[in-house]
Amino acid sequence: MINQFYNELDDYDYISFPDDDCWYPTEFWGWFDKLIKNDDVQLFYTKFCSDPVDIPNSTESHSTYKLVKNASSNTTIYKSDIVMKLKLFNESFGVGSINNGGEDTDFAIRAMLLSKNILFSNSDAIGHRDPVAEFKYRYYKGSFGVLKNHCLRSVSLFLITLRKVLVGFVFLLFGKIKMSDFFVGKS
Repeated sequence: MINQFYNELDDYDYISFPDDDCWYPTEFWGWFDKLIKNDDVQLFYTKFCSDPVDIPNSTESHSTYKLVKNASSNTTIYKSDIVMKLKLFNESFGVGSINNGGEDTDFAIRAMLLSKNILFSNSDAIGHRDPVAEFKYRYYKGSFGVLKNHCLRSVSLFLITLRKVLVGFVFLLFGKIKMSDFFVGKS
């Protein structure tokens, strides 16, 4: 999809890839415009819920853990030059792929590794249905595969991947995933 519109990316300062059931509170884009006027933000991410706040809290320091935990297609906004450098989503990941999920996390991690100025708002600033915690295991293979692909790129990604392995063992113990979910499939 990005390839189809690649030549038009120059026309936009910022780009996001929200789901079709995502929405933005009335004040969000005005708040975001003020935020980027004061700073050359290359990557912004926040949190979502079914009852988002009208105006997000101020931003706080970014960490790799916060990005992996919160960045999704709904909650991440990229400077267009970062998207132009990344060009494509990894099609081995995503709902419907062999790995069922993780494409947005992969894109966010790759963008993070390229970005110098990253901001995080610890607010439920974007509207989307609330996640169902009991179904998180369904996306384990994709999210673990993404982390496994990036685990040697930084100490924090390595530690987050180790944590994910431990979560996987708990899911395996309770019969939520199979041993094969620890192995990334290629599409």
